Parts: sequence; structure tokens; C-alpha cells
Amino acid sequence: MAQKTFYLSFEVVPSDEGLVDKRIVGGQAYCWVVEDDPISALTKATYRVQQGGWTIQALETKPTPVCLEDFSGRDLGEKSFLEAQDHGIAVFTVAHSPAEELHSDVPSRQKPPREFDLSVFIQTQHSVQSKGRCLFYQPTDKCSEIIDAHSIQKNGALSMIDRNGYVYAISKKHTDIKRNKGRLSLTLTHTNSMSVFRGLCHHHDSSLFLPIDLEKLKPNSEQVFLYAYRCILKERFVKECAVEILVQQLKGFHGTKATRELLEGCCEGNRLGLSGLQVEQAQFDESHRSRKFDDIRYVLFRSSCVPTTVFSGLIYPDWGFNGEPIQNLADRTARRALLTFSFAPMDAGWALLFAWHKASDDVCRHFISTLQSAIRRGKAVEDLLFGLVVKGCENAAYSPDWFELRTEEEKRLMEDLMTHSADVLKMVEQDYLTSGTANFHEWQFDSVSDNLK
Repeated sequence: MAQKTFYLSFEVVPSDEGLVDKRIVGGQAYCWVVEDDPISALTKATYRVQQGGWTIQALETKPTPVCLEDFSGRDLGEKSFLEAQDHGIAVFTVAHSPAEELHSDVPSRQKPPREFDLSVFIQTQHSVQSKGRCLFYQPTDKCSEIIDAHSIQKNGALSMIDRNGYVYAISKKHTDIKRNKGRLSLTLTHTNSMSVFRGLCHHHDSSLFLPIDLEKLKPNSEQVFLYAYRCILKERFVKECAVEILVQQLKGFHGTKATRELLEGCCEGNRLGLSGLQVEQAQFDESHRSRKFDDIRYVLFRSSCVPTTVFSGLIYPDWGFNGEPIQNLADRTARRALLTFSFAPMDAGWALLFAWHKASDDVCRHFISTLQSAIRRGKAVEDLLFGLVVKGCENAAYSPDWFELRTEEEKRLMEDLMTHSADVLKMVEQDYLTSGTANFHEWQFDSVSDNLK
């Protein structure tokens, strides 16, 4: 992913938070941001400046792509540009004040405030995520035995790519995120802990999903239903945890206004996502209750090649594979259509299974039609679908034998794409699904089938 360094500047005054010396009356904040697009650069720079205790009065210089040579002979400019290459962003502020004792030609560094106690956050995260509950719609007295349920089958799917019980997956360790300066990274993960969630009891996990845990995908309508249903249960559990963690963070938060607003925005976004999942699950619950498995639509891409990646995820389709608008996710009054995609073992190979409830039919059919259009334009379906998994699915595992043969550039590309998708300060670009990832995924699809009429 080709990133640029954007330069921009603001006119600022001290905010009322008291982080800036009261004798300072104003200034200019100069920012260098390594980003993909000017809007994301502006968003990140705005947050960092406000986090430092400043109120932005005006945008003086719009985000402009720059290179190191643009600051030749300007010591602070060169240093700031290079700092941005290491940390993603660099900011310095030239302030003015009538107080002569503050005047200086030597810059002083203002460190961002320490707003989180990491140990408290980790304790909160662990406490919330370890709480179990069975999300199946018919609770029984057997629901008391909550387990670490695999959303990707350990024996059926993970065993097809693991090496001595290990796969590569996105690291959840805070030490890895800190070491990589906020970037996500892929690390060896044991299959015992890969893709697990505490959203099912032993009874329902064992009995409900027998047709896909003990049998290869045929496919039949019940199997298709269960692959999609498991995706939704897993994502609902994740969203419920995210909301609770953010609520607890906000209760004890005493940091800056900018960070509080960021956390509140994240909490509201997760609440909205959770609400959509609850609506979606209710529809799936009703279909299961009445045994109407043919309420679920699917498109199946079959492959006989050796798998390199297994996954289970979902998206609310917003943009198509050629950049077409699919649905407006900013409209909070409209029902959001949802589509799941899963790795499914078959008797002769494996499949990528798209599945959705008939209530989402119009939107999901439109989304699939953009994939057909992209293929007709000469794009490889394997590139596009592997790109969707890398960009849109955190719940994915990669074969160690395959991943360790990738070049450093290929590994970096995958991690960059994952980081981009997870960054709350980045905008979703209209063309994010158009490029795919070419040449190194080793996928090949042999045929396509569906139950669309």
C-alpha cells in the first residue's frame, strides 16, 4: 500500500483544559502525517493537536503531499518529516505570548498526555471477555457450562493449515502492538486459542453445529445456515464485549476532551453495530425456529488447491468491487444488510461461502453482482476475494508453511491492509475492494454455485 507524507498546519489557541501555559495566547500547529489519503491525514492531525490541549481555529495549510527535499535546510522540517516516517505523525507548535520569559528560539517537546493505565485496561478487557453467556435463543438449564467455542472449526478447518498446532493470526498482545508502533502484526498462535469466543454453552455448541463440525460442506441449506449463524454469534459476542469495555473505560476516564470524544464515538459505533447484529440474529433465530433454512441465500466458490487461509467473518457491504455504492451505512434509520463469508472444508478441497438472510437479499445480490462485473473487466476473482479476507476479516488464520515463504514486502502489505481496516481514525475508501491482493495468495477457484433464483 503506497502511503504518502502529508503536511498541514492549523491556527490554534489554548483549550480550556489547562494543558497549555495560560500565558500563551495562540499559535500555529504544523503536522506531518503518513497516510493513504488527505482526509485521514486531516483526521489524525486534528485529533493529535486537540489532544495536546489546543483548540483549532482554522486550517491554514490543507493536507499536501511532501517529500524530505521540500524541507531541505530547514532543521525542524527535516526532523519532523523523519519522525513521521518512524511514528506515523509528527507535530510541533509555534506559540506566541506577551510573557517575555516564555520566549525562546529553542523548541521544547510537548509529550502527549498519558491517558490510559494499560494494566487497568488489560484487566478490564480480560474480565469482560472471560464472562460467558449462551447467545442461542432457547436457553436451557444446560446453558450453565460456557465454553471457549471455536468460530472456525479446530479439527475441520484449522487442522488443514496448522503446523504442530500453530497458525499465523493477528496478535492480540499489547506488547506486540506497542513494539510495532500501533501496527497490527501476524504471529504464531496456537489453534486452542484461535477464533474462540465465550458466547455458547457446551450443549448448544455441540448439538447445534454438528452438521458442519462432523460433516464436510455438501452444501445443503442447513449447513449454509449454520456457517452464517456462527459468524453472527461470534461477532455479536465481540461487539457486546467492545461496548462493555468502552463503557467501563469512559466511567473512569480523566483524560483529554479529544480522547473522550474519540472513545464515545467508538462506543456509539459499536452500539450501532451491535444493534444491527441483534436484528440480524433475530431473523436467523426465527428461520431456525421454524426450520426454514432456505431463507438463507448463498454463493459458493469451490477450490481443489491446498488451502493457505481459513476464516469466518461478516461485513455490511458499503462499496462494491469496482467502487460502486452499495448501502449508506451513515443512515442510522435504515436496516443494514449483512453478508457473511466463511471457509468451509469440502470432500474435494474447500470453499469460500458467502451467505445472507433473504431480508438482505437486494443489497447482497447487488454486492455479488459487482464481483461479477469486476471479473468481466479482467480482474482475478482469487485476488479480489483474498483481498476481502485480508482487509475485512480479523478472524482469519494463515498457514505457517505458506506465510513464512512470503517476502518481507508481501508480509508488510498484508499487515498494512489489516492495520488500515482496524484504524478508527481512517476513512473507508470507496475503492478499498477494487485492488485485491495479487500474485502470492496461491488460491484458485474451480467452479461457482449458488441457490439464487
